[in-house]
Amino acid sequence: MATTFEEVFEITLAFIDEMQPNGTISGDTREEYEQKSLRMVTSLQNELMKDGDLYSTYEISRTTILPLVSNTNVFEHNTEDITVESSEIARAYYFEINSPATVYIEDYNGVWNTLETIIVPSTVTSYTAYKGLTTPSVGASKTRIRFSGTTYYNYQNYALYKQSFASADRIPDFRPWVKYEMPDDFKSVERIIKEYFPAQYVRDADYKWEGRKDLYLCYEFTGNVRVIYKPVPLTITANTDTLQIDDITATTVLPNGLAAVILSSENPDLANYFQSRYDELKGELTQKPPVAENTVDNVYGGGDC
Repeated sequence: MATTFEEVFEITLAFIDEMQPNGTISGDTREEYEQKSLRMVTSLQNELMKDGDLYSTYEISRTTILPLVSNTNVFEHNTEDITVESSEIARAYYFEINSPATVYIEDYNGVWNTLETIIVPSTVTSYTAYKGLTTPSVGASKTRIRFSGTTYYNYQNYALYKQSFASADRIPDFRPWVKYEMPDDFKSVERIIKEYFPAQYVRDADYKWEGRKDLYLCYEFTGNVRVIYKPVPLTITANTDTLQIDDITATTVLPNGLAAVILSSENPDLANYFQSRYDELKGELTQKPPVAENTVDNVYGGGDC
């Protein structure tokens, strides 16, 4: 999709016979029609995207990474330290905590070495995720998280990973359900297509929606997810703006609708012709293409992992 407003505008003027023989548009004609057309193209595009099978795709590729040690339950800390220990050295950690605390990431090579100290500030009043990378000590054989401090708090969803990640933001969030926020132009879901990786597949993975645009996948899901969705059209404000509808619709259907609007007051008969042609072509957009059997999982909703 790469058709610009300028291209649609020039096709429209050619339709209504306002194009010069040399292929140019007179300055007076451009000034007369351009601003009106800019406003109307956005409205027409909205209509075409609503009525036609005009969708965008958001793809998620996910691989389950199994931690060395992990737990999704909620735990209480009072005044004594609580440790979570792995049987191998870890290079990354993740946990969620809901109140001020001090948490240590440590490893063991005959003595326990502090690799990182996380000070959870008093501003934390709800579950907040902390994750990071660690460099194991020489000769270390195991790693632990030590939940410390002098006050009561809760923690949950902790994990230690043996994998080396390129950066801390690459460490996966360890939760039963992992959130993926849809793109800014997401309006509504049409269908979801899931492609599993059988060799790595552990158990069936469901999904669920929260709010208008947050998709949650089960942590154990491994595969690709393609979300086919209706996008929110962008407002066209400049000649160089690119339309979101496909090129064929932009260059055949849309110019007829724009021509009908432009001529509505100065030539009603010709405007009616273009309106009829626009309605006819727009109607063809609603014809559904054949769908291959058993290729689409179209269950909107979710359940427990």
